Amino acid sequence: MGDTTPSSEAATELSELRARVAELESHLGRLTAELRTGRLVVLDDRERERLVAEVVDGVLELRLELPPAPPGRRSALLAFTSPGREPFGSGLGLQLWADGELVDELCWWADGDRPPRRASGPQRS
Repeated sequence: MGDTTPSSEAATELSELRARVAELESHLGRLTAELRTGRLVVLDDRERERLVAEVVDGVLELRLELPPAPPGRRSALLAFTSPGREPFGSGLGLQLWADGELVDELCWWADGDRPPRRASGPQRS
């Protein structure tokens, strides 16, 4: 029978493989408690984006979209938080969009100096 003792190279590769598997198991174990990602997308049964959560230029956005509809009927609700940039400062808001245009907006500001800003009517962005 031949020598069954692993070579030094094979032993190193096996050790590295075990370390990688242990690291993967650790990551998988954390997924049950927390999921970290740069963008979260929830699709409907036809693979269309229905909910999108992401940070864009420091602003957290949560977008809820209706499935595709005929013109005049497409809409989305956008909830967002602002990290405190001028001209509006830190706050959060809700926007209603229809056919790619802002229809209405309601914002609350953390500094309390400004009343809620509300925009009504179609606006171009």
